[in-house]
Amino acid sequence: QLVALLQSGDMQAAAGTAARLICIAPKEAVLHNFQGIALSRISEIERAERAFKTAIKLRPNYAEALGNLGTLLSDLGKPDEALIALGKALKLQPHLPEVNNSMGLVLGQLHRHKQSLTYFDTAISLNPKYVNAFNSKGLALKELGELDSAIDVFKAGLEIDANSTDILTNLGYAYSQALREQDAITTLEKAAGLLSPQNAEVLMRLSVIQSQVGDMEAARKNLRAAIKADPGKAEPHRVLSTITHYQQGDPEIAEMQGLFDSSADGSDTRVHLGFGLGKAFEDIDEPQKAFRYWQAGNSARRQQFTYSVDQDRAVFEQVRTLFNQDFLASYCGPQSPSSQPIFVVGMIRSGTTLVEQILSGHSQVYGAGELTFVDDYARNWLRNEQTNPASFDGFVDQYLDYAAPAARVAARVVDKMPINFLWIGIIKAAFPNAKIINLVRDPRDIGLSIFKNYFADLGNRYAYDLEELAEFYLLYKGIMDHWHKVLPGAVYDISYEAVVADLEGEARGLLAHCDLDWQENILQFHKTARVVKTASVLQVRKAVYSSSVKGWKKYEDELAPYIRILEKAGALPATI
Repeated sequence: QLVALLQSGDMQAAAGTAARLICIAPKEAVLHNFQGIALSRISEIERAERAFKTAIKLRPNYAEALGNLGTLLSDLGKPDEALIALGKALKLQPHLPEVNNSMGLVLGQLHRHKQSLTYFDTAISLNPKYVNAFNSKGLALKELGELDSAIDVFKAGLEIDANSTDILTNLGYAYSQALREQDAITTLEKAAGLLSPQNAEVLMRLSVIQSQVGDMEAARKNLRAAIKADPGKAEPHRVLSTITHYQQGDPEIAEMQGLFDSSADGSDTRVHLGFGLGKAFEDIDEPQKAFRYWQAGNSARRQQFTYSVDQDRAVFEQVRTLFNQDFLASYCGPQSPSSQPIFVVGMIRSGTTLVEQILSGHSQVYGAGELTFVDDYARNWLRNEQTNPASFDGFVDQYLDYAAPAARVAARVVDKMPINFLWIGIIKAAFPNAKIINLVRDPRDIGLSIFKNYFADLGNRYAYDLEELAEFYLLYKGIMDHWHKVLPGAVYDISYEAVVADLEGEARGLLAHCDLDWQENILQFHKTARVVKTASVLQVRKAVYSSSVKGWKKYEDELAPYIRILEKAGALPATI
C-alpha cells in the first residue's frame, strides 16, 4: 500500500502511512527511507533528512538511502556533505542511474562541470530513457559554453519525452544564448503552454526574448499573463515597466504601489517594484516621486550583497601598474592580425548600445552584444598574477572561437561589453589592428541613467549607491586617462552628446575610423532587425532623441551626493 501511494504521487498519504508502519516496525530501514522520500516531496525537509539518516543508521550499507540523502543535501545547498553521501552510495552500488545523476548535479554546484559529464553519461547508459539525465547533461554543457552540444542533448531528451517542460525551457534558453532567438521563442511558447497556468517564470523569460527581437506587443501580452499567473511576483512588473510608457491613472501603477507598500525592506519585491515605479512616475512627469522609488529600489538591492569600491580600486591599480608603457612596447606574445573585432567600451548607460546600433546598420558589421569572454579571461589572468606576456597564450584563438557564431554572418563584429575599457591593454596587445571605441558622456547623465536601472548581473555592484557610483566613475576616468597616455591613438573617443546633436557627421567619422565605407541606410539604424539584450532594448527601436541630454537637471538635488564627489575631483565637464 505504501509503495502504491508513492508511485501514485500522493505523498501526504504516503508520509502518514510510513509513520504508522514505523510505529509497528521501527527498525525497518526501508520504511524510514520511504518516509524520507515522501517528506522531501512535500517540502518537510528537516524531517526528511532525519528519516534518511535513521535509515542509514539502521543499515549503514543502504545505497538507496545514501543516494536519497545526498540528493536532499544537494537541494539544501550542502554540496560537500552531499558529495560524501553520494560517493558512499556509488561505491556500494555504482549502477544506480538516479544517484549518478545526483552526483553530476553536485559536481555542477561545485563548478566541476567537465567531471559531472561522466556521471550524466553513466546515468544515460544505465537508463537510455532517463530524461532528467539528458536535461542535466545539457545544462552542464551550457555552463561549459558548448551550446551546440547542449542543444543536441536537449533535443535528444525531447525525443524521449516531447512534452518535458524542464527540457523545453532549458532548450529555449540555450537557443537564446546561441543567438537563435526565433527557435527560442517557439520552444518557450510550447513550454509555457504546457505549464499553464503555473508558468509565470517561463512567460517572463519568453517576453524578454520577444522584446529583444523587437516584438513589444507580444512581450507585453506575455508579461501581463505572467502577472496574472502569479500576482505576487514583482519581477514581471519591473520588466513590463521597461517596455511601457505609462499614462496618468494607469491601473498598473496602483497595482505596483499596493505590492510595494506590503513588501519588506530589502526584499526582492521592493527591489523590482522600486525600479518599476520609478520608471512609471518618470513617465508621468513626477520626478521627485520617481527618484524616491529609485532610491528605495537601489537601497534594497544594495542590501543583497557585500561590496566596497576599494575592491575595484585595487584591480584598477593592478592593471595600471602591469600595463605600463614598457610592458606594452615590449609585448612579444601571441598576436592576431585580424581587424574583425570592434570593441565598444565605456561606462554602462553611456551610449554604447547606440554606437553599436549605428555600426550594425552597416552591411559588413554584426552587433554581437555584450560578449563576456574578455572580462572573464582577463580577470582569471589577473587573479593568477601572471605578468609574463606569453601567458596570453590562447587568448586570441579562444576569443575568435567565442565570437564565431557572430563572425559567421559578417566581416566585422562589434563586441559591446562596456567593462572592456579595463582590458584595453590586453586587447591591443593581442589584436593590434582591432578598433576600440570609447563612449564619452556627461557623467551626471550617466549617473542618473545607471541609478534608474536594475541590472540582473551583480558585476555592477557599484551601481546602487550614489557615492560608490561616483567613486567608480572616477576609476573609469582614471584608467581611460592611463590608456590614452600609454597607448596614444589606440582609442577613439566619441561623445554621446555629439552623436545626438549631429548623427550623420559623427556616424561618418565613426565609420571612417573603422575603415568602413559610408552607407545611407546607416541613419535608419533604429529600423535594423537585430537582437538587443541590454537595458536599452526600448530606446534602440527609436530614432536618436535628445531628451536624455542634461536629463540630470530635473534631479540635481537628489543627485547631490554623486555630483559633489565628481565636482571635487574635477571630473565634471566645463559649463558654457
